[in-house]
Amino acid sequence: MIMNKISAIALDLDGTTLNTDLKISSANKEAIFKAKKQGIKIILCTGRPFNGIKAIIQELELNKDAENCLVVTYNGALVQDCRDGRILYESQIPFHSFESISKFFKDTELGVHAMTIDKMYTYDKAINPYTIRESYLGNLPLQVIEETADPLQKNIVKIMVVGEQLYQYREPFFARYSEEFSLNQSESFYLEVMARGMDKARGLEFALNHYQISKSELIAFGNNDNDISMIKLAKIGIAVDNGTNQLKKNCDMITLSNDNNGVAHALHKLIN
Repeated sequence: MIMNKISAIALDLDGTTLNTDLKISSANKEAIFKAKKQGIKIILCTGRPFNGIKAIIQELELNKDAENCLVVTYNGALVQDCRDGRILYESQIPFHSFESISKFFKDTELGVHAMTIDKMYTYDKAINPYTIRESYLGNLPLQVIEETADPLQKNIVKIMVVGEQLYQYREPFFARYSEEFSLNQSESFYLEVMARGMDKARGLEFALNHYQISKSELIAFGNNDNDISMIKLAKIGIAVDNGTNQLKKNCDMITLSNDNNGVAHALHKLIN
């Protein structure tokens, strides 16, 4: 499948562009730089916050682009300028929703945390290891708050429910909250809660409109179910071989795995 024109490439990071060691391989990097040289916009689309991708932005030299370079963060809840993190598009979740979801999981093994633009919060004094992992990957400081604490004065962008036993509570949680929020399970141990209607496609559409690029000129890469919306938005949606079965059912093309330079393999076929 060849496109007449490619103007933008949307890249999921973890499990797609990054390998198991959370690095960009030299082959993937070379293919991305080749696309940039041809004037193709590279749009990182990730569940991570901006603080958690600064090093990747710099490695790919996206912050050196002459024009505004946008990244889609928090699974589409934010669109930000590559150079300084300035917010161009943002959705929010009210504080009482964080309270409600935290109470729902209070007597379980799972952890719940809220993410703002620059910090994470949890009521869990026994901090879940995956909350600690997310704090590290996102480069966001974590604060444990009391149940009697006043509402946060900062906008909550995303809420996460984390833990190995997530599958046990998924059905009742979806039954209770699916009409109120957009719910995405990005890993077996990660459930991401965002404002209703928010997903990677929503943030990506904003970025494309900013660049005045049609979705018919877009290719997108992903590995997990939270990438389905942008895979379906793109003219060509590409799943890496390590992607979920559900994602593969919705894609146009399957490339090699993230540990076998899948992004580079597909780009070599699609870009002269």
